[in-house]
Amino acid sequence: GQLGYGDMVKRGDDPNEMGATLPAINLGPNSTVAPSGPAECAACPAGSFFTAVGGAICTPCPAGSYSLFRASALCEQCPAGSYSAAVGASTAATCTKCPAGAYAPSPGFGECPACPAGR
Repeated sequence: GQLGYGDMVKRGDDPNEMGATLPAINLGPNSTVAPSGPAECAACPAGSFFTAVGGAICTPCPAGSYSLFRASALCEQCPAGSYSAAVGASTAATCTKCPAGAYAPSPGFGECPACPAGR
């Protein structure tokens, strides 16, 4: 099989290609593996969500969103009219009302663009 983000090498067909001899896995930008073992599973922390079956890959919530709880399957979006530039936010308090002269017409904005001229 193939391992990780961008790995195109087939592995596991020959001796010494599995187990402790596997190379480090590139999961892509801003992703980590939640530590786990045979006797214990670790949940993704608040401010992130799991992106693989079993919650093995934790990804920080993007700007414009947050997750309050561990083991979240998705991040909540900041409501329309607000924004959050924070990545990995774990509270709705990071969502800030857009300043005068700017707007966020729908949920999930990482910044508030300026209002069009004349509005």
